[in-house]
Amino acid sequence: MRAGPLSNSEVIGILNENFINTWALPHELSELIDNAKDEQTRSFAEALKSGYVGPVDIQILSPDAEVIVRQGEAELSDKNRAQAYLRLLADGLAGAAALK
Repeated sequence: MRAGPLSNSEVIGILNENFINTWALPHELSELIDNAKDEQTRSFAEALKSGYVGPVDIQILSPDAEVIVRQGEAELSDKNRAQAYLRLLADGLAGAAALK
């Protein structure tokens, strides 16, 4: 991802303007759930863990930890991975707008 879509300036701009970006190792999610200091952290960790398809997941969640988009990174088009990722982000933004 870092050498592909995440090295594209358009992708980075959209991520920085519209999303809170993070990553988590799947084997650490259980510990994060068990040791969460607040319910929001626990909810997000549970949502991430419940749908993990690995080894690299792209997940877009609403502020209420509802899954909007979930896709394995390996499923991105090999032809233009940056454009495929941009479409995924657009789907995430549209899904978030529909929840409002």
